[in-house]
Amino acid sequence: MKHLDYKFSVISLTLSIITICSSFTVPTYALGDNPWVTTSAGSNSWHSLAASSDGSHLAATGDNNSDVYTSNDYGVTWQVHITGVPNYWLSNIASSSDGSHLVVGNWYGDIYTSSDYGVTWTDQINSGVRQWSTISSSSSGQYLVAATKYGIARDIIISNDYGVTWASLTNAGNHFWSSLAISANGKDIIAGTAGNPDNLFTSNDYGVTWTTQTSLGQQIWSTVTISSDGKAMLAASGGTIYMSMDSGATWLNLNLPGNHPWKNIGISSDYKYIVAAPSNYSNGDDIFISSDSGATWIDQTDAGSGDWFSVTISSDGSRIFAADNGTNTGSFPDYTHNPGYIWSAYNPSAIAKSVASTTPNTATLPNTTTLPNTSSAKINAPITGFGSTKSDSSMEIYLSIVGLTLIIGAVGYRKYFKIFN
Repeated sequence: MKHLDYKFSVISLTLSIITICSSFTVPTYALGDNPWVTTSAGSNSWHSLAASSDGSHLAATGDNNSDVYTSNDYGVTWQVHITGVPNYWLSNIASSSDGSHLVVGNWYGDIYTSSDYGVTWTDQINSGVRQWSTISSSSSGQYLVAATKYGIARDIIISNDYGVTWASLTNAGNHFWSSLAISANGKDIIAGTAGNPDNLFTSNDYGVTWTTQTSLGQQIWSTVTISSDGKAMLAASGGTIYMSMDSGATWLNLNLPGNHPWKNIGISSDYKYIVAAPSNYSNGDDIFISSDSGATWIDQTDAGSGDWFSVTISSDGSRIFAADNGTNTGSFPDYTHNPGYIWSAYNPSAIAKSVASTTPNTATLPNTTTLPNTSSAKINAPITGFGSTKSDSSMEIYLSIVGLTLIIGAVGYRKYFKIFN
């Protein structure tokens, strides 16, 4: 009866593992569980911040000099690099997905690029001398877009060779461009305007043609961002943030709590995690984070109130970095400026809250367009996939257990077959 004992032992072990799988819970976590901490970059009137897709490489600029500050260890240590920009402050900075290619705008001058993580810099004289207010990079760093809201020449320009040559995207028009963002492959672009109420503009062909997002009306757009695949777009105007998950075809009002002057937004590659940072130089304001595509928000009180000029989030949503320009005390002109810091938050799955995964996230966004200031609109169906409580590590464990079950069953069957024959 040896074969029967062996058979039942294998069946018993297999059923035990299946029982474990059936009661297995997959952990989930919401950003904001961990306190925020200041990095060692020191105090500065930080203006712009960029990061690699995993958050390991960071690059930042401040208002008071033309240096670029970089980190290759998630902000633990920093290095200062002299760009060679003469006599002017740097404006916005952008990074490739691996952090090796950087591009930075000058408050009045050319655009500068680096291909060695910010160690050395090249003056891209073909970009032209302007007061660059916004700049963005594709994943590889090959495609770059830049624009300004100042001066007479206010067109958007694009480069497809890492900044060596530039072309004007004339079909976008001459507007007071405040913010723009480009997708990972450089094909999708979103651009916001400021100065006067104006429209939001999008392109899905490298800026050759543009769509005016008339459904949102004419507003003063403070910031825009885009997901790596170009499908999710966000745009902020005053205290309102709008989101599209279909490359700008339809838009929804995210209905964030309170009325905050949003300055910068970041989004993870799966659209699940969103970080929104306001700018308030008088009293400061708080950062808010969503871990469900904007349905609910968490006030990041651990980071304190600041004048948040820039914020970035890793592609998986686990790391967030925010740059505080600093706040003022007193009244103009007799006021004192208090420089800010660069803050970071890290939320590994090891500190996850364990909850059962029961309902798969199969719903999709409604095919409706919400006009500005419509409070009833809400995103309550984030992304499709395994389910809203899935994490990569827990799914790997689950699949490993299932695989082990199949292997044991196969081995048992083979030995059982040999015994009987």
